[in-house]
Amino acid sequence: MTTTITLSPAETRRFRVLSQGLDAPDAPPPASSSSRKPSDGGGHPQIRDIVAQTGGIQAQDMNAAPLQIRARSAGLTAADLHRALVEERSIVRTWAMRGTLHLIASADQAWMAALTGPPALAAGRGR
Repeated sequence: MTTTITLSPAETRRFRVLSQGLDAPDAPPPASSSSRKPSDGGGHPQIRDIVAQTGGIQAQDMNAAPLQIRARSAGLTAADLHRALVEERSIVRTWAMRGTLHLIASADQAWMAALTGPPALAAGRGR
């Protein structure tokens, strides 16, 4: 049996905003949901968790990547992004998808490379 879900355009937009972590980052989650943004203990979401939740942050231009993190959090800084990338190594900058650089969670690197690598290699064979 197949279940069909019908969403209004407004509901579709709302789910998209929620899935990308762009819903009021400093507002508490609705009472009916669990906290979907794990924190560092001080109430701030971890950059690793933001990157993992979105499936990757486009980072072809590393000047824009901190802005994408900032839009999805409250209180995180470019220094926090640098720390996650260079010191903690909880995120990596790699060509994981679409032939452009993305920030992805280090824990996701292996399965993303296995999933997206073969199609990318096949597409480039003709070159």
